[in-house]
Amino acid sequence: MIVLSKIITPHDGPASAILAVVVLLLLDSGHVYVSGWRTFRVAEDNPSFSRFLILLPLVFAASFAWLASGWPGFWSFVIYFTVFHHIRQFYGVSRWYQHRNHRQCVWSNRFIYALLILPIAAFHFRRNWNFQIYRPGDILRFPSQTAFKVVLAIWILCLAAWLTFELRLWIQGTREPNRFLSILAPAALHGLCFFLGRNAVEVLFPLFAVHGVSYLAITVHGVRAIDSKGWRKNVGVVSVLVIGTAGLAGLWDSFIGDFDFAGAHTGATAVVVQALLSAVLIAPNLWHYIVDGMMWKRDDPGALLIYGK
Repeated sequence: MIVLSKIITPHDGPASAILAVVVLLLLDSGHVYVSGWRTFRVAEDNPSFSRFLILLPLVFAASFAWLASGWPGFWSFVIYFTVFHHIRQFYGVSRWYQHRNHRQCVWSNRFIYALLILPIAAFHFRRNWNFQIYRPGDILRFPSQTAFKVVLAIWILCLAAWLTFELRLWIQGTREPNRFLSILAPAALHGLCFFLGRNAVEVLFPLFAVHGVSYLAITVHGVRAIDSKGWRKNVGVVSVLVIGTAGLAGLWDSFIGDFDFAGAHTGATAVVVQALLSAVLIAPNLWHYIVDGMMWKRDDPGALLIYGK
């Protein structure tokens, strides 16, 4: 995906469009709605999880109120909440491997946070990127080559310290390649995207792709562990959700992009209509971030089976 993002630029027309469909619709949007199905599935086995379903209308109402009020910062909040969710998924996967290895490693947790957060911090100081996600100014920028070099140097030192830590464990006889790779892979991904990426295709597409594929793979593994006989049916449900989401999200994006809010409505009505449609679009994502942080824990039977006893 990183190689493709370097080859395909945002101006490559059909190639860029195909990549966007695969990454943004099939993988990114698709995995969000799969988490909805996952929530319903878990609620069947654990009624206490049904409380998560109540969160969706609450998240929608809060999003609509924020957007309709005109208070600034909503889209910046969405972006940085997404970043937090992305980091927490990598952290959670690494923790799962620790459970499977029957050995907790505090320093491993500290290293993965440092190696993932520092490239994101450095990205805010870079000068040679120019793109927006929702609106101009949603991503904070403090261009400073000096600050960028300082953060880069700290990241390199953390990387060296982590590799030294892993080498010491190896020499002592602790061999955990799954945990090691669960840190190396996202650290390399963040390093390449945030230190070197120049546009949305190079920075965001690899992140979305890895995040979506990881989530779908974990979901499939979880339903296989829970239901060894009927898991193929569940995987079919996941596939229908992903493909259906791609089609519906594409139509929705086209509608939103072509809709003339100012021409269809005026004044306060236009603001309310735009806030309503935007909340419908973004609320499932925010709900997914919240639910995902609660659902994949040890009291979830699927997660417990993934950990291994």
